[in-house]
Amino acid sequence: MELSSLVLLYATLVMGYAAIEDVKRREVDTKVWILATLAGAPFSALAALADVWKHMLFLLSSLLLVTLAYALYRLCLIGGADVLAMAFIALIAPAGHLLLPPLFLAVLYSPLSVLAYQLYSNYLFCGSLKPRCLLAFSHKVEARRLIEDPRLRWWVVSGEACKEESQEDIVLRASGGELNLQLEASPGHPYVAHLAVGMIATLLLGDLPIRFLLEELGIHFL
Repeated sequence: MELSSLVLLYATLVMGYAAIEDVKRREVDTKVWILATLAGAPFSALAALADVWKHMLFLLSSLLLVTLAYALYRLCLIGGADVLAMAFIALIAPAGHLLLPPLFLAVLYSPLSVLAYQLYSNYLFCGSLKPRCLLAFSHKVEARRLIEDPRLRWWVVSGEACKEESQEDIVLRASGGELNLQLEASPGHPYVAHLAVGMIATLLLGDLPIRFLLEELGIHFL
């Protein structure tokens, strides 16, 4: 196996570990990203020697995507761990023979996981397969249920994504203590886990779907 493939495997394994932490706690210790980057950087640099210019192009374009992710973080649309995960992939995952940077591919593959998680979360809330409920982005939820129902533990009350309080404190404040009040809320996604799924798809499929699409359009690559 080529060194670039081994480094990609390493990055995917790290993301797999981080995904478990994100699903369980909705946060990943910053030390994980620092240690994983320091451990993988020498091997990533060696893999880059196979095509330095391509690696640099991939790195710079990936860092632009990380910058965009940071802007989304400042807008409270994603979490800090999501940005650090993307930075880790950008710095470590090598170019290899891919048409796009691994970070781009992971992001492109991740919506499949996002959709699956949204449908699963909605099913737990709805208790049925009614399309209107399953496909909803958010729901009116009784404040009491947001506190007491463990299936809604990570749900986010609309307008409260930036708050670092506990779920109970947020719900009590947003509802004014009226536990029968209906609040607008939506499933909180573990995007690090979604990125990990994207990395697994990148490891297994590479850029084959993109190459296939381009070939269908009459664009051929070696």
